[in-house]
Amino acid sequence: MDSGGSAFDGHEYRMDHAQDRAEVVGRSAMTDAESQAFMASQRASFSVACVIIAGTGHRQELIDFTILPKAAEVGFDDILVVGTHHAGEGYRYIPVPDLTKTTNDALVKRDVGALATTCDVLWYLSDDHYPSIGTLSWLKPDASWDVIVPCRWTMRPGLKDEPTRIPLNNGEVEGYCGGHGMIVKRRIIQAHPWCEGPFDRCWDLLISQRQQAQGAKFVYKVAGIDIYDVEPNSEPWK
Repeated sequence: MDSGGSAFDGHEYRMDHAQDRAEVVGRSAMTDAESQAFMASQRASFSVACVIIAGTGHRQELIDFTILPKAAEVGFDDILVVGTHHAGEGYRYIPVPDLTKTTNDALVKRDVGALATTCDVLWYLSDDHYPSIGTLSWLKPDASWDVIVPCRWTMRPGLKDEPTRIPLNNGEVEGYCGGHGMIVKRRIIQAHPWCEGPFDRCWDLLISQRQQAQGAKFVYKVAGIDIYDVEPNSEPWK
């Protein structure tokens, strides 16, 4: 598993996107009206940083030609690439070498990203995922959420080679936020940094549970907030 990977990469996750709901910790789904009211309230009125966690450096081309252009289209207030990459236009590069060659390196990089920006919200991304366009319009600094777990997808050829959108595991089924992508208020990380642990291969599951126990409100299935897995020649749904 890569430094930004999920604890349940092998778990097949099916989601009926036609019945999207905004869902908070406690797992009770909102009604259609409540979900629409939630989404309508999430209008951008504060700053958002995109923090791309770069692994060992083997995805530099993917970052340069896919992830960063997509992030630029969204209109983040700050874009950071933290890990092993290179400097360039339109983003800030913060070199952080891998210390353990394990998934725990992602925790260090996430903390560095949180320290390097002053934005109110952090959108963490693994270096093989990009955010959907226009998603910042859903965000607002209210008390209804601390963490938004993006819906996760990949695009693959379907019938007659037409693109088919395939839902992927994002942690929702197990009640956590997968390491592939996360939207979190920076104050949550300031109060309890990633390196507070626990340090484990399943860090995304265990730290989500810690954050929830500390009072963080997780919200799921917010229409318009998506991430896409674009790792070449992979089958992430398996």
